[in-house]
Amino acid sequence: MYVNAWLSPCLGTSTVLENSCDAVRTTNIRLNNVLLTPEIQQVRFVAVLEVAEYARNNWIVELWYGRKDCEWESAAFAQASATDLTVHDASKHMGLEKLIYTLNLPNFGNSSPLKFTLRFKSDINGPWIWIRDQTHAEDGQIIFRQPTVAASITFDHLFSEPDTNFSAKSIASQTPGVDVFDVSAPAPALNDEWSSTSMGTPTALEHFYALVNIVTLTHCSRKTDDLTGKAPLTRILCRQGVAISLWDHGSHRPPQRWNLYGGIMVRWVGILHMNSLGRELTQDRILDSLQDLHDNGIFVTTVIIDDNWQSLDNKMRWDKFEANEYFPNGLKGLTAEIRRRFKHIKHIAVWHAVIGYWEGIAPEFLRDSGIDSVKCIQNKRAEAFFGRVIYCMAMVPQIFFHSLLHKNGPAVLVRNSDDFYPDIPDSHLWHLFCNAMNNIFTNHLNCLPDWDMFQTSLPVYGGVHAAGRCISGGPIYITDSPGSHSVPILNQMSAASVREPDRLIVLRPSRISLPLDPYVAYNGNRLLKLATIFGSTSMLAVFNVSSCENSELISLLEFRGLKEKTLYVVRQQSTGKIFGPATTATDNTLVSLTLAVAGWEFLSAFPVQSRGSFEVGVLGLVSQLAGAAGVVDSLVADDGKVTAVSVTVKALGVLGFYISDLKTRKIDDLFVTIANTPVPVHTVTKSQMDSTVLEVDIETAWREKGLRTRWSNEVVVKLFLE
Repeated sequence: MYVNAWLSPCLGTSTVLENSCDAVRTTNIRLNNVLLTPEIQQVRFVAVLEVAEYARNNWIVELWYGRKDCEWESAAFAQASATDLTVHDASKHMGLEKLIYTLNLPNFGNSSPLKFTLRFKSDINGPWIWIRDQTHAEDGQIIFRQPTVAASITFDHLFSEPDTNFSAKSIASQTPGVDVFDVSAPAPALNDEWSSTSMGTPTALEHFYALVNIVTLTHCSRKTDDLTGKAPLTRILCRQGVAISLWDHGSHRPPQRWNLYGGIMVRWVGILHMNSLGRELTQDRILDSLQDLHDNGIFVTTVIIDDNWQSLDNKMRWDKFEANEYFPNGLKGLTAEIRRRFKHIKHIAVWHAVIGYWEGIAPEFLRDSGIDSVKCIQNKRAEAFFGRVIYCMAMVPQIFFHSLLHKNGPAVLVRNSDDFYPDIPDSHLWHLFCNAMNNIFTNHLNCLPDWDMFQTSLPVYGGVHAAGRCISGGPIYITDSPGSHSVPILNQMSAASVREPDRLIVLRPSRISLPLDPYVAYNGNRLLKLATIFGSTSMLAVFNVSSCENSELISLLEFRGLKEKTLYVVRQQSTGKIFGPATTATDNTLVSLTLAVAGWEFLSAFPVQSRGSFEVGVLGLVSQLAGAAGVVDSLVADDGKVTAVSVTVKALGVLGFYISDLKTRKIDDLFVTIANTPVPVHTVTKSQMDSTVLEVDIETAWREKGLRTRWSNEVVVKLFLE
């Protein structure tokens, strides 16, 4: 008999409850013959059982829980009612049904961590089935952080038995609720061996995250007990619920004279020729690949000519400042031909590894050859190319703590991980995971994280890479081979420009995405969740980076930047389903999500407004993953009779509106304009995915009406409804 189960709070990790405000308070109930009053702190658990439709009755579900040095005991779940909890099914499987159970567990003021797991059986006479035996999920843990702990933290509370020459002093913190310590130790005289100083052992260690140097120019995250290698950033979760972050500056103090100028253009879609054309790079192959993209309707605006354009000797050394014999007209001839044939291409970059003198190399050769951007292996000053520089292989302290620590100039692009390896299947989820975790570190630097190029046509993993880059907050580059493109994936990442409809722009969030849980491990039977925002919309990308199927319950509270009293709907990108509306005032709305190996999902929470008998909101461009980024602004107003929704967009596509009572309305009763021009009737339709979504194909309307903007990059769409 098939049965699958999952639990919230999650198994296999620690959930920190800040104080009693995080607990559920209910009316008087009785649990295990104990009368619970609203004043007793309680923790709510939600269990999901997925079973065959014919086996939905008589299940018994229990929480098995305990504390250190105490006997474990059980508490019975009750089947949830619709008034207490709403669980939306984002992963419906034919012939299966999800059963929802809840349990409010009293805490009685005990501050010791609570460990728990789940067991269930099909009837009272059946054997217990333990969730660990089914999913290999380790026990979960609730850590109760006490308000008095944060007020009394000293360094001695955090680390035990440091070296005698080690000192730590408290310094002023600019963040409420955060204590800062300056720690140091004298460095002994240099000899033939490394020396080290111990700051002690973390007390009551539960989990840790560390950014570790694995090769000379690359860092990755480490979650196991094997904390080896140099770690510029470490985060520790202690049993008291205290999180400790260690930032190792070492001796790399940023010189005050170092400045960055200009800014990188990250709005457009780029093509990079490393994997797409291989090592046999020629002028004709580059031109043919660009023609192939153009013929497929893929109008990139940035071209990066990667390795092997240089003139090299037989020892792989650069022997003259010009392109090799496979570029008969030189770099200048190639760039001139590219710009002549492909008017949509605005920027052309080359990769190089020349260090030059103290301040690098003069850019005249490249600029005279039509190159206006560079991708370089060393850190070069960016003003020579107006900030259009990508720093690859730049994950070293000399760059982190010199060029990128001060935020006194525009952010630059910095490679965020090791290379993309298209021919190594095991590398793809690891690449995604490392980039996600490295964002924790690079988020604090004056840079945008470059997750590297990828191939859209890559079997299994093309969509994973695309979703990761769309949520990352960084640029998007493809390295597709000629004739090998996934047009659907490309369309999900980009949209037509309003000002120049034959040019694609990338839709990306306004902030760098961060993992909701930094302690999620690679292949750790947990879903990796990356969160970010764009305007009033909150985005959540979810990935399965484990070697087996995984399921979790996702709360509306996990979306970042939501306002407590505002109504929100959550849209599932893969199905177009709408969940809600709901508010964050209570944690009574959950989304149940199951992902296969390498599976992913993109969820967006949009604000909606109540207008008497219905709610209305703007859903962005519904065909794009980060479609909310296509909306610059929106406004809902009414005069008592007609509600007007005004939307300013910077990209064209299918614009979605949430209308709660759309099912009862007729399309003929709705009126839509773009640039104050009525759109054709056939461009306004009800979504086939969800009955509350109105879709307006503003790109088709724009083209059919022959509309143009003289100078603006934006256009206004208006929806009128009674």
